[in-house]
Amino acid sequence: MKFRYEAKTCGGENARGEIDAADERAAASLLREKGLTPIEITPAGEKRDAAKISFSALFARRVKLAEKALFFRELATMTEAGVPAAASLQILSEQKRSRRFEAVISDIYARVVAGSPLAAAFAEHPECFGAVVAALVRAGEESGTLDASLAKIASFLEAREELRRKIISALTYPALVASVAIFSLCVMTAVVIPQFERAFRGLGVELPPLTRAVFRAGAWMESRWPALIFLIFALALAVKLALRSARLRPHIDGVLLKIPVFGDMLLKASLSRSFGTMATLLRAGLPVLASLRLAASAAGNEKIRATFESARDGAAAGKGLSAALGGCPVFPRMIVQMAAVGEETGRSAEMFEKIAGWYESELSEKVRRLSSILEPVMVVIVGAAVGVMAVAVFMPVVSAINSFI
Repeated sequence: MKFRYEAKTCGGENARGEIDAADERAAASLLREKGLTPIEITPAGEKRDAAKISFSALFARRVKLAEKALFFRELATMTEAGVPAAASLQILSEQKRSRRFEAVISDIYARVVAGSPLAAAFAEHPECFGAVVAALVRAGEESGTLDASLAKIASFLEAREELRRKIISALTYPALVASVAIFSLCVMTAVVIPQFERAFRGLGVELPPLTRAVFRAGAWMESRWPALIFLIFALALAVKLALRSARLRPHIDGVLLKIPVFGDMLLKASLSRSFGTMATLLRAGLPVLASLRLAASAAGNEKIRATFESARDGAAAGKGLSAALGGCPVFPRMIVQMAAVGEETGRSAEMFEKIAGWYESELSEKVRRLSSILEPVMVVIVGAAVGVMAVAVFMPVVSAINSFI
């Protein structure tokens, strides 16, 4: 089995690469024989065709967070009751779930029955579980506290799902109003307005400039609406592909963080996920460097991930955790001070948990205020658009009536 490693040479320089070994302990022994001091060793997943992954992942339905959280909660309960992992997975694989998740659980069960460690079986499905889950399961297996680690994973996923639900519930009404308004305006422009235009053309009434502009837009929509729908779907597909591109994603994420209001919300959501992940991993007993690496992968934003990677590089170079975080301008002074208090008192996990909670509460309040502002703004915008169309249609009517008086 291949493992990726990060180590220090005798001269104190960083060394990274891959090594073949039976397990992580054997990999560490081989590195020491080469005169390297291991810092971090992780399984190296099989390399697959990037284009194939992108295409298949583009249309594949993801497993819901709530479904994964329930699975780990059930697995933790059965493990705590003394049921072996293979038997627990067999029982859980027979329960009614989404087709994709059923296939994943069945594959994990088959691997465990074949002798694979539970963590390695989970690691074979990074698109479903991610590196954080595999690391927590590995920590539980090695420390003999698998049931506690599985419970931590369930709580971690439940917290992420709760945050997601808060954001969605706050933005559902504005999004619904905007969607209905855009659809209604498109139907009016493409279907209703051209009928009025034909009627006025037959009457020979002179049309005001506003009416002519609206009628031109209606004629354009009537003749080109299939191409417009195709263009919208093509644009959505292009955006989705761009977000999965390793080259374009950092630039897109950087631009997203600079968007007024929404950029700050994305930043808070990303930091809440990362610090919450870090707290969970430290409580499970993972080393600081591994926790920082996995917290970076949980950010969901390439700019924030790069920031955590920079902090990890600082910690690997010998800096304290608070000093490493302090070297990144993204983190406010208060966060660095809380990290320093955690280091001094040995309660880093608790401090990072508080930081994650603070960012989550800030995000919830911002989303609530944004929702309360967007509702009247959307009503005004929709009313103004409908008003412009009504004025454009009725102005010629009034002119025609006046000409007959």
